[in-house]
Amino acid sequence: MKDRPERRRSRCPRIVLLGMGLGMLLPLTLSSTAQTALRWEQAPTTPPAASYASPTQPLAYRSNQADQRVLPLAPGFDVAEFEKLAAGLTVGQRVPGISMAIVQNGRILSARGFGVTDVTAPQSVDGHTVFRLASLSKAFAGTMAGLLVNDGALRWDSRVQDFVPGFKLSNPAATDRVTVADLLSHRVGLQAYNAFDRDIEANADYYGVSRKLAYAPLSCTPGQCFAYQNVAFSVIGDVVFAATGSFYDQAVDRRIFKPLGMNDASLGLAGIENSARWARPHVRSRNGWVSVMPKPTYYRLPPAAGVNASASDMAQWLLAQTGHRPDVLPAPLLATLHAPIIHTPGQTSSGWRRERIHSAAMRWAGGCSITPGARWCSMPARCRAIAD
Repeated sequence: MKDRPERRRSRCPRIVLLGMGLGMLLPLTLSSTAQTALRWEQAPTTPPAASYASPTQPLAYRSNQADQRVLPLAPGFDVAEFEKLAAGLTVGQRVPGISMAIVQNGRILSARGFGVTDVTAPQSVDGHTVFRLASLSKAFAGTMAGLLVNDGALRWDSRVQDFVPGFKLSNPAATDRVTVADLLSHRVGLQAYNAFDRDIEANADYYGVSRKLAYAPLSCTPGQCFAYQNVAFSVIGDVVFAATGSFYDQAVDRRIFKPLGMNDASLGLAGIENSARWARPHVRSRNGWVSVMPKPTYYRLPPAAGVNASASDMAQWLLAQTGHRPDVLPAPLLATLHAPIIHTPGQTSSGWRRERIHSAAMRWAGGCSITPGARWCSMPARCRAIAD
């Protein structure tokens, strides 16, 4: 096994891609329209020897973000080439439209759109065109919870049932153990991945479906194994309401969207439909792409899949998540949010996954759906891996 290279200051840009249609830059095999996690074998029911403890206090912060001097772009990195690549995806209707944001060292290098919002009534996609983020919404939920931990309104190890008395699993002891951190890192202990997603896709309401968690088989003690969830994850919205007295969408708007200047961002189906310019969902037909109306299904799970935003918004989000808005997201909070706490082929934290490509660590989140999807990718070292 090779030694890891010495950590260096990052010269890597952070990139977010928003696109519509079924084909994206990072194609994944998905079992549900809101899932973003890569498919892997189920985690073992007993934790490995070198397991990560669930943090209950902010971790020691490594000062490697906002206080850095601005370094030049890595050799060979060309923003124009990325923009050309994105524009090329709209040629020949490979996708109807796409937008992209790139930031580096606290600067926005690009926030542009390409293609059209709707093949039936085309308007150009620009940096303020709103796309549905799908499961990229989960990172907003983790961040919202982290802000409440900073406030002292929550702890990462707060018992969910203390805030949501109606929350129940099939085993009372398991119910008693589930924490805020377990919800956000998909460690509830459910046997099935994406439990009850089919009910959501059949237009069932969230509260009715969430009560079915009381009958869902468990595969491990909460906190000990990973299984990607949408319904169980969305219980964090009930926790936010109980802790703040504000509905989840109001809390996110007040604590994240407005302070960061994410002026196009919203939550929910009504939010995107009331946007000045937004990208319609599209499906493939024999004659090419056809625009359709967005479905309300996963919008019923705002923490898991409810956020809408533009490339301009996501540039601000990237700046904040990379340490350049400490007035909104303090450095110790970011360190906790990005710290891996459950073993998978990658490592999952509060709405984020971490992978390693050769010697470069990559932190990413993403969302795919029949409606526009999104990708967020951060590579702290070895810029060449971004262009893969």
